[in-house]
Amino acid sequence: MKTILYKFPFYLISLLFSTSIFAADTSFGSIEGSTNVVCNESVIYSLNGILYSNPDWRVTNGSISTNSGGSISINWDCGATSGNIKFYDGRILKAELNVNILSPPSAPSSSDKDRCGTGTVTFYASGAPSGGNYRWYSSSSSGSVLHTGSSFTTPSLSSSKYYWVSVINSYNHESSRTRVQAIIYSKPSAPSASNKSRCGSGTVNLGASGAPSGGNYRWYGASSGGSVLKTGSGYSPTVSSSRSYYVSAVSSQGCEGPRKRVIVTINPVPSVSVSNSARCGTGKVTLTASGAGNGDEYQWFDSSSSGLYIVTGSSFTTPNLSSSKDYWVRIVTAEGCTTSKQKATAIIRSLPGVPTASGDERCGTGNLTLT
Repeated sequence: MKTILYKFPFYLISLLFSTSIFAADTSFGSIEGSTNVVCNESVIYSLNGILYSNPDWRVTNGSISTNSGGSISINWDCGATSGNIKFYDGRILKAELNVNILSPPSAPSSSDKDRCGTGTVTFYASGAPSGGNYRWYSSSSSGSVLHTGSSFTTPSLSSSKYYWVSVINSYNHESSRTRVQAIIYSKPSAPSASNKSRCGSGTVNLGASGAPSGGNYRWYGASSGGSVLKTGSGYSPTVSSSRSYYVSAVSSQGCEGPRKRVIVTINPVPSVSVSNSARCGTGKVTLTASGAGNGDEYQWFDSSSSGLYIVTGSSFTTPNLSSSKDYWVRIVTAEGCTTSKQKATAIIRSLPGVPTASGDERCGTGNLTLT
């Protein structure tokens, strides 16, 4: 039996050896994992359908943080825009994956919101890239998503509370979280204010107290709604008939409390009527006044300037007078309203003198002439 030997040039043997040992064979399977990644974010990649005995992962523009043979975790470099993963089994390249390295989305812009008293607060966020969205949380680093969208309305709150919002881009990469606060300011209590009254039309001085430090007051003509008539602790309206005003306290944060009702009573002032009265000769004169209501009182004076009355009652009988004399009367109502004094004169008319007369006489029956 002959043995036939074939001689091949050395370079052919080298070429055959090279292609059998180092040539890439990527028909075995693939590398599974995200191809759009954010730098500094750990991403897991694993093999799909690839058998291996001597795994060798090679990464461009990234660093391997964990390696279990069939899967790895990679932290991609910031500053790079692309990366590459190669998987070798020994010297054989069995799979390759190119990735896009993206900058992480910036944290969104949002601001604190406040309200007066218990209720809901609505936040708004901005800054998401095109195709992105927002996620709202009640925790700075964990917790479930409360809501997605550019605005978020809290449940009813009775005290201040923090929330956080992040941006997610179109690849579902999430930014850091921005903190916002729902600030709940307390409403002040209704202020203290006293009812006021006056006699007849005129100005009434109203006052309130009890607003918190740095606060103020608002005066209204209605129990709810309506425009503010005046601000400040005092209010002096001109009033012609009884009515109510309302005052509230306002905190330094602008929170307004309930309104306190203030009743203004206008007590009517009656008109007193009195007329002169006369007599002939020395004696007493009775003067009579009218115009008082139930519970009112007449007061009589012997001087227009005197503050001390000499008698009360609707009629007044003077002492013995030998000449005419003026008196004054006023009405004081049950509410303490006082009329002006009205003058009445007790008139003493002089009596005529005793006439002079002379008699006459005659004899017998007949007429006599007296003069």
